[in-house]
Amino acid sequence: MAAAIFSVGPQAAQAVITAAENPLAIAMPPARTFSRTIAAAADSPHRLVVTLRGGALVGQDNTFKVGQGETVELAISSDRQMMLHLHGYELMTEVGPNRPGKIVFVAKIAGRFPVHQHTDGPGNHRAVFFVEVHP
Repeated sequence: MAAAIFSVGPQAAQAVITAAENPLAIAMPPARTFSRTIAAAADSPHRLVVTLRGGALVGQDNTFKVGQGETVELAISSDRQMMLHLHGYELMTEVGPNRPGKIVFVAKIAGRFPVHQHTDGPGNHRAVFFVEVHP
């Protein structure tokens, strides 16, 4: 004996109709619950504005935190000429007065990464700030 189960809405009662009552009724499997996750595409990167004065951060904690998998944009301005290198991702930018720099990357690797200065003499490889990528 075939049965069809109809359900409308989460609060609706189920009606069972047998083939004897309706010859057109078809056997249907029990309702299944499923879920689907849709990852939203990032319309824009996670933008972090970094301001340096005298080679140091202005008014901010020295660590910027992002989530693993995010596209990150470091928008960096500085009152002095500097070459900055994001360790672990091996990306560099040059900044200076009226010359902001930008580093854009996908945070694939979890961890704490220094952004340090490349220069001749003292201060070479000095960490200016850090980027932490959290899983």
